[in-house]
Amino acid sequence: ALANALQSKTKQMLENAMQDLWTRAGEAVGRMAERLSHPDKLFHYTLVDNVRTVAKQLKHLNVTGDPRIQDLQQYIETYLCIHDVEDLRKKPTLRTIVAAHAQTAVDKMQAIARGP
Repeated sequence: ALANALQSKTKQMLENAMQDLWTRAGEAVGRMAERLSHPDKLFHYTLVDNVRTVAKQLKHLNVTGDPRIQDLQQYIETYLCIHDVEDLRKKPTLRTIVAAHAQTAVDKMQAIARGP
């Protein structure tokens, strides 16, 4: 009974951690999509830093090895984390491209949340 209770508690803690991470990921990537899609909106270094942090956390907390989460994490690292904030500020075309990639990441997250 104790082993079952411990296993249940561990499972619940993992689910809570993933839900919290999923919420933070949605907020960070969604904010990036929203901010970069409007040329007149200002943004800080934390816009990219927060997305980088989320990408690292997705990689380390995907303990179930879900290929959809792995794909999302790699997509975020490949398309959203590689650009310098100053480049995003100075290059409108790059900003538009990264905004589109961020929206694609949001769409992927929504598809994963809906389930298979």
